[in-house]
Amino acid sequence: MKRTIKVDPFLHCQPEKLFVEELKSPVHSEKPDYFNRGCATKDEVDVNGAFLLCEYNDDLLRTIYDDFNNFLIVYQILGDRYPIVTRKGETEKFESYKIITDEKRTLIIANDTEGIRHGLVYVEDEMKRRQGAFLKKGKTERNAWLVSRITHCFFAPTNRPPNNGEELGDEIDYYPNEYLNRLMHDGANGVWIYTRFPDLLPSKIITEYGKDYKRRIVKLNKTIEKCKRYGIKVFVFAIEPVPLRGELYEKYADIRGNRAWDGYTFCTNSERGKAYCKEATQTLFELCPDLGGVMIVTNGERTTNCSSGYEYIKKNLNVCPNCKDKRAGEILAQAVDALISGMKTSKPNAEFLSWTYGHREWEPSR
Repeated sequence: MKRTIKVDPFLHCQPEKLFVEELKSPVHSEKPDYFNRGCATKDEVDVNGAFLLCEYNDDLLRTIYDDFNNFLIVYQILGDRYPIVTRKGETEKFESYKIITDEKRTLIIANDTEGIRHGLVYVEDEMKRRQGAFLKKGKTERNAWLVSRITHCFFAPTNRPPNNGEELGDEIDYYPNEYLNRLMHDGANGVWIYTRFPDLLPSKIITEYGKDYKRRIVKLNKTIEKCKRYGIKVFVFAIEPVPLRGELYEKYADIRGNRAWDGYTFCTNSERGKAYCKEATQTLFELCPDLGGVMIVTNGERTTNCSSGYEYIKKNLNVCPNCKDKRAGEILAQAVDALISGMKTSKPNAEFLSWTYGHREWEPSR
């Protein structure tokens, strides 16, 4: 079936992106009218005159410490009467925190910077919920039940005709500080950035790839460093491996795999194809050591590895010499293994998310 690309007829007459300026504006700008309750209840502590006492010192906490101090100023709580203390201590797992509140102080305890970060956001939110400078007496313990909370930039370009934009291909800052501050307050701890390995990464195996990679890598690393200050990891999102076309398939004929709706797949079971997949993710984490991980559509969206030619596999028309005797599930698993192997070499603790929505159409026996 021939793919058709539909272009929004209103694409060229969109309204101004006023929301961009709004989301770049300060998170705490003025004290809301509702924040005016007068007296604490019997189970609350009045924390008017609060100040932040940072026993847990770490560069990564500067952003949340600055934010919390600004919150105290804007909401007219800041003083020298009631300490809110951050302290390093034992907690259940990463991002967990304990909050102990009594008449003398509020103590926020965590074993890592992210527990402290989310603990302070929780204290801000508690005061807002209580509509005044009040906190509940006693002990609160909280753990993150959803470990990876990944979102996407609110005004990143779409890599679709006619504009074919790409975050790493221009000089626009898609992550203003106050936007990241909002994500931090919303509990996000990851953002994904779309790219293509042939654009982003140089290769010794497919030498035509990565001609302009340095500029993209510089921008990616700058984004990683900026996001890290808000407790947010960066993930590269890609649809890989990208099938070769035209002259490249003639030059690297051994990578030419199964038939697919738009040509031929990239065979990750060929020696060269497998080596390229390993090289790509290994190179990615060598060039971007603080990258949080990768999100790869390994089956679906468009042609990738030989399992993408499922219709041909189902009809026993698989023409790939390396995959013709394999089931689709086995081909897909081997493709994922090839991509993971490079990441494990460079950064074993990074996250690899394989999105395989295309295989929902497969028969269980395949």
